[in-house]
Amino acid sequence: MSDSLRVRAVIFDVDGTLVDSLAAYRVVAERAAAPYGLTISDAVVRDALNTTRPFWDLALPPDFADRAETMEKLRREAARLWPEVLRDHGRLCPDAERVLTGLRDRGAKLGIATASRRGSLEALQRVGLIDLFDAVVTREDVTRRKPDPEGLLTCASRLGIAPRDTAYVGDSPLDMEAAHAAGMAAIGLLGGAGDATVLSAAGADRLVESLAMLADVLTVLSTTVLR
Repeated sequence: MSDSLRVRAVIFDVDGTLVDSLAAYRVVAERAAAPYGLTISDAVVRDALNTTRPFWDLALPPDFADRAETMEKLRREAARLWPEVLRDHGRLCPDAERVLTGLRDRGAKLGIATASRRGSLEALQRVGLIDLFDAVVTREDVTRRKPDPEGLLTCASRLGIAPRDTAYVGDSPLDMEAAHAAGMAAIGLLGGAGDATVLSAAGADRLVESLAMLADVLTVLSTTVLR
């Protein structure tokens, strides 16, 4: 197998892709909801990560008293809790450092396009990996969130690489849809928000079980995938 990458740039999602933040989402949801006597299931957390529907709209029963007002209170409390909880519970995904360094060594430009705020980058900053990225786009940089491709296209533009020469790596169906809308190869990472069935249905060009498999996949992407 050739060691030559079939793409010039690789753009990554953050939550569930580079940073294992699922536990942090669970903790925030549980802490925010506890005063209201609510129990938030793991299924609700995963469902929320796979849709554009607001988290608390999914989590609150339809007949919950003062629902709209309560949703807003929960949203504000979750936002307040998030930075500290992410710092305590967010962990770098296995092999992230080795894979990112390896891609850089092979000449790929690296970017981040995340729907999360800049605080979601704390785990990468803590271990010094943020400096490996040539462009970073967060929620503060765009007006439209995934599956709209604005964030991905903004990142590709900052990298100076055409979308057709770029792969996007993410763990949710929204990531796959955004990649296709941007004209990029869509690489689905298993073990995060979406399973193989969900990611394939959303249009994943390739699925990888771990970041460690990524470099090999990027050497064999067909020209039909790189639109």
